[in-house]
Amino acid sequence: MTRNQTRASFCRPPLVGAFGACSFWASWTLYACAPISVDAFEEVAQALCPSGSLEPSGSCECSALTDTAACLELRAALRNLYTFDGAGTQIIDSASGMNGTLRHTVSTTPPADLEGLQVDGQLDFDGLGSYVELPGGMISSLGSATFEVWLTWGGGDYWARIFDFGSNDGAGRTYLFLTPWNSLTDTLRVAYSVAGNAAETTADAAAALPIGDGTGAPEHVAVVIDDSAGAMRLYLGGVEVSSVPLASDLGAIEDVNSWLGRSNFVVDPALLGTMFEFRIYNQALSAAQISTSFQAGPGALN
Repeated sequence: MTRNQTRASFCRPPLVGAFGACSFWASWTLYACAPISVDAFEEVAQALCPSGSLEPSGSCECSALTDTAACLELRAALRNLYTFDGAGTQIIDSASGMNGTLRHTVSTTPPADLEGLQVDGQLDFDGLGSYVELPGGMISSLGSATFEVWLTWGGGDYWARIFDFGSNDGAGRTYLFLTPWNSLTDTLRVAYSVAGNAAETTADAAAALPIGDGTGAPEHVAVVIDDSAGAMRLYLGGVEVSSVPLASDLGAIEDVNSWLGRSNFVVDPALLGTMFEFRIYNQALSAAQISTSFQAGPGALN
């Protein structure tokens, strides 16, 4: 998809927008995100569908969901929301103001080249060293948490990072990272460690993250750190693909580096791809909540 095609995919009629509606990525369903009555929401949906029916009609396929609780729960748990609608190299957190900066490992990269990577609600990673630097201490203050991202991976070598929170001395010391493809199992992997790669706890999918060609919907990946249950879970496409015990917690990570698209291991490649949204929640979302968020898609909590 082009940037404009991707952005135009979200159905946001003004009438429903007044009620804070969410747009479902997969089915274009209008989802009430405010505690309005079912009758009121159906009245709005009827107005948007010329046929007077709640059946799909027109490009937005109008329909109504009567349960507003799921979307409200997601909003309540949301701590950070990056939708890549900022200007220049600023990466805005519209939920908590923990803004980041778009940088490049090649120091001579012209600022104008970086600024051109963030356009129309998506951020391109050039595979040559562009990355986002978020504030230090992003995750060590959390107990349980959920990390959620929509992206299209452009391929490349093993061990690129979707995100990496931690510290390094050339190699990672303490970290939580997500890679689309690791060389040990040839799969999408999330890894946690407080003592380097020899002491990692890992959760793998069945395969590497699919490589996108820019014409389809982005991939949805979520990582859940459940402190109370002592577990780390990996989701792909709204479905849990791995769950492993986790003996330690996020507070043990020295997250002086909070990076999107860059690794705490200096030998690892830069990310090539496009990110559409990145979220951090301050709780371990349930499987049902992850599924709801996947169906709602990026832009639903803006």
